[in-house]
Amino acid sequence: MTLAAFCRHSLAALALLFVAWPVAADDGPAVESVATGLQFPEGTIFVGSTLYFVDYATSKVLRLGRDGGVQTVWQQPGRGANGLVQTSCGLLVACYDSGVVSEITLDGRLLATIAADDSSQPFLCPNDLTADKRGGVYFLTPGSGSVQGKVYYRSADRRVREVTSNIRYANGLAVSNDGERLYLAESGANRLLVYTIAPDAALINGREFVKLGEILSKPGQSVFTPDGVRIDRHGSLC
Repeated sequence: MTLAAFCRHSLAALALLFVAWPVAADDGPAVESVATGLQFPEGTIFVGSTLYFVDYATSKVLRLGRDGGVQTVWQQPGRGANGLVQTSCGLLVACYDSGVVSEITLDGRLLATIAADDSSQPFLCPNDLTADKRGGVYFLTPGSGSVQGKVYYRSADRRVREVTSNIRYANGLAVSNDGERLYLAESGANRLLVYTIAPDAALINGREFVKLGEILSKPGQSVFTPDGVRIDRHGSLC
């Protein structure tokens, strides 16, 4: 399977809230299924106590209702909704297939479509986003073939600029709880990178944080490819 195909099919692993399978008692708590009938769920975020997520296969932004039902918030066929982040106006939606980032309200009204950065360079398959403490959002394009992955920053005043590049298939990012570092999954190198966030939101001092194969162990498996990054309230990466 190509790296691009791997990305499209394995990102759904982040949406563990939607998948349940039997586990032995000593394997920890079982995963509870809270929604069914989804084709390619991912991009899970909480806005307050409400769970929002996407179904990449149908290019929908969805939310889990109080009654446990899945509600369609927004749909744009062909865009390939792939990731979400909350903003002051609602949500930013990374649209992998159409190469844009869409801004919508929490009830699904389209506010803006961002198709290029401030230097008029288009985006190649945006697929993940994360907010900082300044009201801005970092988002990435993974890259494809000879094109390296990039990270962009959209500031609170809606300016968009590239802040780092030369990543071997960028595939997930998260800002530390203190707002001082950004962690990035580099799927093409099977590792996590970490950057220092400068006062102007630029990413500096990029370096390897961990190569997963050096800390994980599984019989018959030596390669562990990161696919998405989250930080919990204690500051731990998952």
